[in-house]
Amino acid sequence: MFSTMSDDIQPLSGRLSLNSEPRELRLREAIELSLAKSDIIQTLDSGGVQIASTTRYDPKIQWARSNAADAAFDPRLSAAYLGSRVNEPPATFFGPGISLNTRRDEGDFIASVSKPWATGATTSVGYLPPLGYLYFPNGVTNRFNPIYSSSLVFEARQPLLRGAGTRVNLAPLRIAQLRAEQSLWEVKQATLAQVRSVEEAYWDLQAALVTVDVMERVLPLVTEVVRIERYRAQSERSTLADVARASIQSDQFQQQRLLARNSVVEKELRLRNLMGMEVVDGVRLVPVDLPTRESFTLDHASAVANALDNRPDLVRQRLGVRIRELEYDVARNGIRPQLDLQAIYRTSGNGQQLNTSLQQMADFQYSTWTLGLTFSVPLGNRAAKANLRATEMQLTRDRALFRQATQNVSFRLMDLIRETENSFAQYELALRRVRNTQEWLRAARIRFSNPPPAGGSQDWLLLALYDYQAALRQHIDATTEASVLLARYNTQLAKVEEAQGILLENRGIELTDDPCEAVQRHAEDLFANNGSPTQGANRPFAPAQAESRTPVGPYSHATRYAEPPADQRPFMQAGHSIMQDPGIDRTPRSGPRPSNYSDFPRSDPARPYHQNSVRR
Repeated sequence: MFSTMSDDIQPLSGRLSLNSEPRELRLREAIELSLAKSDIIQTLDSGGVQIASTTRYDPKIQWARSNAADAAFDPRLSAAYLGSRVNEPPATFFGPGISLNTRRDEGDFIASVSKPWATGATTSVGYLPPLGYLYFPNGVTNRFNPIYSSSLVFEARQPLLRGAGTRVNLAPLRIAQLRAEQSLWEVKQATLAQVRSVEEAYWDLQAALVTVDVMERVLPLVTEVVRIERYRAQSERSTLADVARASIQSDQFQQQRLLARNSVVEKELRLRNLMGMEVVDGVRLVPVDLPTRESFTLDHASAVANALDNRPDLVRQRLGVRIRELEYDVARNGIRPQLDLQAIYRTSGNGQQLNTSLQQMADFQYSTWTLGLTFSVPLGNRAAKANLRATEMQLTRDRALFRQATQNVSFRLMDLIRETENSFAQYELALRRVRNTQEWLRAARIRFSNPPPAGGSQDWLLLALYDYQAALRQHIDATTEASVLLARYNTQLAKVEEAQGILLENRGIELTDDPCEAVQRHAEDLFANNGSPTQGANRPFAPAQAESRTPVGPYSHATRYAEPPADQRPFMQAGHSIMQDPGIDRTPRSGPRPSNYSDFPRSDPARPYHQNSVRR
């Protein structure tokens, strides 16, 4: 016996039922919750939620390592005290001739402060008295250290070839800073993917709900068809085969309805996971923001120009090339011979009282100085040359990879623009199908409700039934496809902005440690007055003026990014901005930047974007 579709068939867990209390959800709220709930970034990949390899802890780790590298130039204090009781056999100190044994108590104290410099030099000053003391045989005196010697030593060593210059000595510090900056860009790239994923999950859920809604609205019509066919069979106006055919169509519809309901729960779970919500909280999420239904002409040249300036992966690779350049500088310096200039100045004092010895030392009356050169070089120098060759090839490889990545971005953007335009074209056709199937369904229902009088060989009611069922099927398929294509189109718009690196700015989202703003801010702080350093001049590197990054499009607005802590600021070496392409022609491109995107749904349409911004 045929079983009509009813709520008796429940493919969903009771806790995930679509009968739960609805909760209206705006897209901006979904993004806010996603960014605020977790420091672990999650994205959509192959239809499922995946944990990104980058977390928001990574920049803090890298900045800590950068601070550790910066400590290489910190002064070092060393001090030691050694107390000894000497009791040696006869003829030990002066050799044969003195048969008395050596007995004495002595205390040795030394201290020094050394400081490495960015030029490669090392300077030190220390209290370094000689460790040899006069003594009285048999310990005839009870005084500690019968004779006190004092010595104050100033020493400086400056490499002239290998290890000379700020460029090579600051390279480890600069590399650590660049790696920290790379980590910031990696987090920004992952955040771009996270925001895009939330939008994708949001529109997918909305499309799934549209599909379920149209099926629920058609459900009474399908049920009515089965009821009429049964009535006709009882009146011997149709056969059991006709009833079975109508029942098969109804069963197929019910199966499709169950799949659609299950798809809603699946997509809601994806969105809940991205938002950091509980699996079940007694409500079901209902997206209420309307998707974009307008077509936009996206300019490929402007999109590529935006991507070269804003894509985190390109900037990170550009920083990687800069790291290779610094490593090459160090390796090239390593093939030089070691030639060091060394200078020592010593002032000494001696006396039976410690204060007398120190006073004599402080008067600089008895001083000694030494000045000279030391030279060394490995014969053949094969290790340094091999290291230079390897570093050179790594630099060449990374430059080639960067050039190819830049080219791939251009192709990727063209592909995304093509997919976006194709999705909208398909959506327009699907929308036309929806309108046509609505008209077909209306007429078919009228014909089915008012068939011609019975007579002749034709069963007009049966023909009207077939047409009515076909119209129902086509209307459901067209509506489902239109909702899916509309969701795909809006997702593609987000992907185009993600590929340009402007998705966050266009959504009014602020990152606390945004690397773009950090570089620009420190460029303004450190290079005021026509490039003359006014602050932080003692820093090993000063940033070059970074390129401006003004968001384009209807989302453009004044956005202020929070400044990172003073000990975590990225510094750029003069003349080497991270916006500078190491191997690509950077000729300014003509043409307007794209400004043709639909308005992003606001939590409060009366408020400007900067008052609805998301802070992370």
